[in-house]
Amino acid sequence: SIEQVNQYGKTALMTAAHLNREETVRLLLQRGADVNRRTFGEIKVDLYPYRMYLSDTIRKPRSLRHAGRTALMYAAENADAVIIDLLLSAGADPCLADSKGLVPVAYFDGRAPSRQSNMRVTDADAVAGGTCLSGG
Repeated sequence: SIEQVNQYGKTALMTAAHLNREETVRLLLQRGADVNRRTFGEIKVDLYPYRMYLSDTIRKPRSLRHAGRTALMYAAENADAVIIDLLLSAGADPCLADSKGLVPVAYFDGRAPSRQSNMRVTDADAVAGGTCLSGG
């Protein structure tokens, strides 16, 4: 199924956006991939079986760092503007927030400088769709 997910709820579209794979994103969108699907909300990772290898502070079950992520969030963090535009054109919601309250533009703002060479200042506005400049 096009909406098959991994253990975190990440779809093929999310992965393609994360890896900056334009042709794969195009194909998945043409085949009807859900642009607003989210990764799983709360996943507890039980580290107890590995307790002998871990410090006391990380032995308790933990939640994923940023659950509820969308393909647009992965694209904003990792992909070129063309993928962001494809997702927005396909109906990606720039106002959806992850479990930390971050909207896609927050992921864009955190990009490494080495990846920004292909981006324009106005691309941050595209990620935000002109709205949702902060989480909430």
